[in-house]
Amino acid sequence: MVFIQCVASRDPDRYKPYCSRICCMYTAKQAKIYKEQVTDGQPYIFYMDIRSDCKGYEEFVHKTVEERGVLYLRGRVSSVYQDDGRVRVLGVDTLTGKMVEVAADLVVLATAVVPSPGIKDLAGKLRATVDRHGF
Repeated sequence: MVFIQCVASRDPDRYKPYCSRICCMYTAKQAKIYKEQVTDGQPYIFYMDIRSDCKGYEEFVHKTVEERGVLYLRGRVSSVYQDDGRVRVLGVDTLTGKMVEVAADLVVLATAVVPSPGIKDLAGKLRATVDRHGF
């Protein structure tokens, strides 16, 4: 299983300019659960950087690596495609500078969180404000 972080986020020219700040932990949790359920499976996580700055988050991420064998690959995915009935993920490991190709049964995208369409109306009724991204 391959997880891809920061999909359609942190790219102000093309998508959302912000980090959702929750995806790193959701992905670590889901990779941990996957590894517990599929003991012979290998979860891979492509990431730009890990934002785990709340209490206990960094320790949790380290435990998923050390105890569950989750493999984190720092880098960007350039393509996801099918080849001979298998899904393949192609990316660059920016720590080594090498291309990485992973065959996967499932690819999970951690996309940018966006505010609900009616949030500005609700904020107005509650006399609350929203930030520049609409949250």
